Amino acid sequence: MDITELEYKILEVLAYARIISKKYGHTKKFAKHIVALVIKQLLKLADMELTEFLSTNRIGRILGYKLHFSYTIFSKIRKNVYKIVKELYKLIVFYKMKSKKIRLIVQDSTDISAYSKSDKEAKYGHKTPYKMNFSR
Repeated sequence: MDITELEYKILEVLAYARIISKKYGHTKKFAKHIVALVIKQLLKLADMELTEFLSTNRIGRILGYKLHFSYTIFSKIRKNVYKIVKELYKLIVFYKMKSKKIRLIVQDSTDISAYSKSDKEAKYGHKTPYKMNFSR
């Protein structure tokens, strides 16, 4: 993702993060740390690199970070963030897809293990077409 594209979307994500953080009893400050962790994942940064990035980049000013702060805050936030990030993702996807019609659905080819006690010929795993017996 390009930095300019990230700058454009940061306020929207921060607004959603504030809604979710408030729901879980956290502050606006907590919401900005959640957004920072999302940026960390997008840009593939370590905690110290993220601190440097937010201290020097305009995105850090948008989020309200000061010039110099400790990177240890992210390890403290990370402990409580799983449910919030999951809900934040769902909220953003819901608002983005709310009025759109789905034009394409894709199914992957992941095998799903199945076993039936009532069907004595059923086996664990799967059968591919070239192994199946079609002479019935």
